[in-house]
Amino acid sequence: MDDAVGKLVSMLREAGQLDNTYLFFSSNNGFFSGKHNVPPLGSSAARRVGQCR
Repeated sequence: MDDAVGKLVSMLREAGQLDNTYLFFSSNNGFFSGKHNVPPLGSSAARRVGQCR
């Protein structure tokens, strides 16, 4: 993702549109109940280890 964002920023800069652009980032994999890497027991995410880095 870092490479893709870098390319996007470069393209916007070259086009002179970087100062006129907002970039928003979102993810559906985040913290659960304010705890890092601790999904609720019994959830489908319980099988995933270290999903937030």
